[in-house]
Amino acid sequence: MNARNLIGFPFLVVLIVLTSPAWGQDGDATEDFARSGPYGIVLGVGAIETFDNTGPFDFSNGGGFNVRAGWRLWPYLAAEMQFEYVTGFSDLGLDIDVWNVTWNAKAFLLTGRWQPYALFGMGVAEANLDGPGGSIDENDFAIRVGGGLDFYVTEHVALTVESAWIKPTDDIKDVNYVTIGGGIQYRF
Repeated sequence: MNARNLIGFPFLVVLIVLTSPAWGQDGDATEDFARSGPYGIVLGVGAIETFDNTGPFDFSNGGGFNVRAGWRLWPYLAAEMQFEYVTGFSDLGLDIDVWNVTWNAKAFLLTGRWQPYALFGMGVAEANLDGPGGSIDENDFAIRVGGGLDFYVTEHVALTVESAWIKPTDDIKDVNYVTIGGGIQYRF
């Protein structure tokens, strides 16, 4: 699946959700979408390069995935660990792949079936540059800032759409990018 398809996926999910009248109803009084407890998320992402100082290069956008394990602490706050892998940033025989691991805090604005949220995370990122002259791997501290929306289909299953900006520091400070993705969440 190319980056263009990955970017279009979250919009398709939102369109389906918004056009289905049964999904627009709040759950009955026994459903608790904001209960505390563990969850897991898998997202496909499109990655838009916002690289700094690339000189004559015009890198293509990439795509990848991220997986998360988290704990809903209180109705309006969750903590999670996230692994993300993005590939496909390339130009003139140079290819950049990036992975990162961040600890994220998510603040929820609503606690019903629809749950918009803001996200902030810190961790480590690694960029691998492959080219005709060999390859270079560098890793450094990184931050993640973003937001998204969880839509609960059932008390345990939610559809998630999200966008985030990833900003590494030091040796890979120029390899920043924006992800747009969609996927599924399971609440235990």
